[in-house]
Amino acid sequence: MGVGPGSEVILACEDGELRAHTRDQALLKIQARLSQLVPPGVSVVDEFLAEKREEAKRELEDLDRD
Repeated sequence: MGVGPGSEVILACEDGELRAHTRDQALLKIQARLSQLVPPGVSVVDEFLAEKREEAKRELEDLDRD
């Protein structure tokens, strides 16, 4: 099960059952769900970096106007 002494577990009631997950298992489950929201071939990191570059560009333009 991947649970040993001192391990932290997350308890959740799902479909009328009490289920225990390790933090790693819970993280993998969340990542799997979120990956379904991103279309194939799209890099979330690249999208984020492009947005940040545009934001920085706008901020520089605003500073130049002042």
